[in-house]
Amino acid sequence: MPHNTKPDVMHKPSLLVYFLIPILFISCSIQTYELKNGITDVPIDDSVYVNKSKFSKSIAGVIDTTVVYEEYNTYYRVLDRLQTEHSNCCYSALKFYSNGLLNLFILKKEGGVTGRELDPEYNGFRGNYYTEDGRIKMDLFVPSNELRRINKRTETLLIKDDTLYVNNRDGMRKYVKSKFIPQDSLRYKANW
Repeated sequence: MPHNTKPDVMHKPSLLVYFLIPILFISCSIQTYELKNGITDVPIDDSVYVNKSKFSKSIAGVIDTTVVYEEYNTYYRVLDRLQTEHSNCCYSALKFYSNGLLNLFILKKEGGVTGRELDPEYNGFRGNYYTEDGRIKMDLFVPSNELRRINKRTETLLIKDDTLYVNNRDGMRKYVKSKFIPQDSLRYKANW
């Protein structure tokens, strides 16, 4: 039997570790404020949009910034807004601005788009779009869990005619130019 063996002792983490882990978690999360709709949280600090500097005006010529792109349900082959079987109450729409910013709006299926639903000070998850490695990408700041914690989600965009394909780790979503959004609802500007 060796002489210098130490007994098996389980080390307990110090009290300091119990305080540091939550502090690190809280300090790493994105600080937010609630928009006027009382539901949507967006980043307080505009410096989180670090890829804004990669925006090129030439992208705005490829993506139509005068319309809203509505999500298309590829399974039922219809605009998600019109899909009624196994339906939820809402659908998503993307609005791109000519300054490299964008919004992901969650809109109600019933009643159509009226009033302030496309106002970025009232509704919508914020983000920006840019080019990187020859591809168009977008960073969206969206809830990542049930606690509504906001995190950045980076996605790649493919554009073909009036169709926009959004590719991320969960798969690909299809958006098409909407012809049903009142022009008055598109007057809002983005400035984050």
